[in-house]
Amino acid sequence: MSSQGNVGIILRFRDDTKIYVVVRVTENGPAAKSGEVVENDVLLAVAGKPVNGLSLADVNALLDGPVDSFVRLKLQREDAAFDCRLKRGDPNEWKLKKDAKKPNAVKETFKAPEKITDRMRAERLANGDQYRAVNKRVREHDAGKLSPRSLEAERARVRQEHDAAQRKADA
Repeated sequence: MSSQGNVGIILRFRDDTKIYVVVRVTENGPAAKSGEVVENDVLLAVAGKPVNGLSLADVNALLDGPVDSFVRLKLQREDAAFDCRLKRGDPNEWKLKKDAKKPNAVKETFKAPEKITDRMRAERLANGDQYRAVNKRVREHDAGKLSPRSLEAERARVRQEHDAAQRKADA
């Protein structure tokens, strides 16, 4: 178990108004369990210290602390300011509890979008044209304009062209 914990809120500093806003309450975190903190709440102070003029890193440092210790937050919702006392928790435990809810849970990892190269774009276009040609032939077959034997021959020809294009692209 890690010794550092937090309250499970994600903040964003709004440049236009110079305030910290709760943009997300982490599922299974202390803030979510308490029900006192919701998205779009404005953070005014942490442990009695006003957050105006502090960097996001400094505010997060105030929110972080030993697991099972308490921190008092002063928040504002609409026009009303209020205090809440939250017990810091271990973020690793929240993730495990969240994953445990899913049967056969697999940890989701961020996958960067693949870079589409000119070669890939050309392959996609070529494949699309080939499949459109086959689909056209299938429709002709269904309409009785094409015999089953010629349809199979057309599919075989398209497969061969596709395989040849793949070999050429790989070379």
